[in-house]
Amino acid sequence: MSTTFKIKSGDFDFEEATGKIVQVSGAAKAIQDFVEEMMTDYDPETDRGSKIRQLDSIGLMRQEIAETFDRLKNRQYTNKSLDSKEQLNKIENLVVESYDQINVFFYVSVSTIERDVTSLLLVLTDKGELVQVDHQLLPFEMN
Repeated sequence: MSTTFKIKSGDFDFEEATGKIVQVSGAAKAIQDFVEEMMTDYDPETDRGSKIRQLDSIGLMRQEIAETFDRLKNRQYTNKSLDSKEQLNKIENLVVESYDQINVFFYVSVSTIERDVTSLLLVLTDKGELVQVDHQLLPFEMN
């Protein structure tokens, strides 16, 4: 199993008591890898990243999220250092909502091969920034 440093608000997450950087593995690492993939502009030479910032249609954004997920999942299967606890399996739930005619919210719930389910909330702002936010900030109901 591999680990990586936990990212929170675009920076390393530190333990308050010790000052050490928090490490993540398993499903938490899987979703963090997916967030990183979504926040990286697509590079056709490496086939990494997402085209989400270039799109203006909810339908195309949903499709791009699924395609970005599949590209990362396919790369993970060739990575021998990953185990089934951190390998992405499928998108369990995907909600893409335009809110206030400016911001677009993406709620994505994914599972790993071990069937661990974790989720994330991203916002594409009017400035073209893709930001991970806390689930409590949802401006719409999740079903």
